Amino acid sequence: MLMDILLLNTIQISSEVPLIREKFMRIKSIVLIVTIVLAVVAFSSNKAWATAIDDWQKLIQEGSSKKFDGQYKAATQFFSQAVNLSESQKLPAKCLPIALCRLADAEVSSNQVNEADAHFKKLIDLMNQQKENGTLDPKVNFWAAVLSDSYMSNSRPETRETCLRRACYLKTFIYGGKHRECIDCVNKLADCYVGNGKIDRAISLLTAANKSNNEKGSDVLACTLHNMAVCSQRKHKYEQAKQLELAAIDIARSASASLKSELPNFYDFLSLNAFVEGKISESKQYFDMATSECQTVKRLYSKQMLLLPFVDLAIFDELAPSKQEYVLRQRLALVKLLREDPRWQCGILESLTNVLYAETKYKESEECLVNAIKIAQLPNCYAANDIPELYLKLGVHRCQTGKYSEGFKAFDQAFSAEKDKHAQHAALVLFWWGASLKERSQLVLAEQKLSQACDLAKALHPEKRGTLFADSLQMLAATKYDIGKQNEAHILNKMSADEIKIQKDMKTKLGPDFFHRL
Repeated sequence: MLMDILLLNTIQISSEVPLIREKFMRIKSIVLIVTIVLAVVAFSSNKAWATAIDDWQKLIQEGSSKKFDGQYKAATQFFSQAVNLSESQKLPAKCLPIALCRLADAEVSSNQVNEADAHFKKLIDLMNQQKENGTLDPKVNFWAAVLSDSYMSNSRPETRETCLRRACYLKTFIYGGKHRECIDCVNKLADCYVGNGKIDRAISLLTAANKSNNEKGSDVLACTLHNMAVCSQRKHKYEQAKQLELAAIDIARSASASLKSELPNFYDFLSLNAFVEGKISESKQYFDMATSECQTVKRLYSKQMLLLPFVDLAIFDELAPSKQEYVLRQRLALVKLLREDPRWQCGILESLTNVLYAETKYKESEECLVNAIKIAQLPNCYAANDIPELYLKLGVHRCQTGKYSEGFKAFDQAFSAEKDKHAQHAALVLFWWGASLKERSQLVLAEQKLSQACDLAKALHPEKRGTLFADSLQMLAATKYDIGKQNEAHILNKMSADEIKIQKDMKTKLGPDFFHRL
C-alpha cells in the first residue's frame, strides 16, 4: 500500500504522465506476481510444518498409550519416531527434549538403563543449551520430572545407583538443590552408596548437598549421618555405622550448640556399636569419651536441653540379658551425668529391673524397682501414671521370690494408686493378687479378689479385655475347686472356655494369657 501511494504521488507531479503510467502498471504487475508466489510458498511450508506437528503429537500419544499398557517395546518405537521427526523437520524447540524424555522414560521403565543413557545425555545437553538461550519450555521440565521419578522407581540392584544419580541430576536441574524432591532423592542415593559400601561417596554427596555453611545446614547433615549410622547398625554393618557416626561427630564439633550437646550420645552410640561387635576395649574408650563430653557440654551449654541417651530396641532386643544389663547401666551413668534431676532415671531403672530379674538377680531387681517407684512419686514426674504398674510388678516379683507378705502389700498399693478402679489394669492387679493368694493357700481372700477381677473384666468390652476375663474365671474356678465348690468350679471353667473361643475368633493378642491357651 505504501509503495502504491508513493508511485501515485510521483504520477501527479510528473509531466510525462502516459509514459510513467505505463511503467507503473508494469511494475505493479511484477510486484503482484512476486507477492502471490511468496504467499503460495509460505502457505505450503506452513501446511507441511503443521502436518509434521500433528504427526509428532500422534506419535507421542500412541507411545504414551502403549507405555501405560506396559507395552514398552512398542512405546519405545513410537517415541523413537517422534525423536527422529523432531530432528528432521526442525519442529518447535520443546518437541525434541520432550520426545527424548518420553523415550528414556520407556527405556528405564523396561530396565533398559544403558540404552536410556545415550538419550539422557543428549537430553541434558539440550536442556542446558535451551536454558542458557531462554527457550526452555515448562512442559520440558514437567516430562523431565516424570523421567526422574521413573529413575527413582527403578529398584534393580545392578542399576539402582546409576538410576538414582540420573534422578538426582534431573531433580536438581528442575527444582534446585534445596527442594524437598531433590533432598529426598539425594538421601536415597546416599543410602544406596552406604548399602554398596561406598561410605566416603555417601558422606561427600551429603556434604555437597548441604554446602551452605550455616549452622542449620550442618545440624541437618550431622543428624542425617547419625540416622544412617543407626540404620547400618541395625543391619549389623558395624564398620559402616562407625564411619558414618565419626563423620557426624566431626561436623557436630563445629556446628551449633544444640548439636554439640548431642556429642555424648554420638560417642555412646559408638560405644554400643563396638560392644555389640565384641570390641570391648574400643567400647570402653568411646564410653569414656561420652562421659568426658557430658562434663563439657553440661558446663558450656547449661541452657541447652541436653538430650538423653536412648536404647535402640532393634539392637537391644538381640542382646543376651547380661549384655543388656551392661548397656542399661552405661545409659544410667550418662543420664546421671547429664541430668541432676533423678526423675529422668525412672524409665531406665524399670528396664533394668526386668533384665536383672531375667538374670535371676532378684535382690538387685527389686532394689531398682523400689527406686523407680520412689522417683515416679516425685512431683511432676513423667512416670507418675506408671505407679500402679510399678507396684504391680513389685508385688509379682516379691511373691515369686517368696516374700508374700510384702508382695500383698505391694498389690494393695497398686490398687490404691489406680485412678480408675474399673479399668483393665485394676482388674489385672486383682487377678495377680488373687492368684498369689491362692498360691499361698489363702483361699478365701483369693476367692474374693478373683471374684472382683472377674466382675471388672466382664464389664470390659471383649476387644479390650483380651484373656483377662477368661484367666480370672479359670483361676477362680481352681480356687473354688480347692475350697470344695466343685459345681461352681465346673460352671466357671465352662464360661472360661466360651470366653477363650470368643477371643480366638477375634485373634486377640492381649494378655495376660496366664495359662498360655492362645
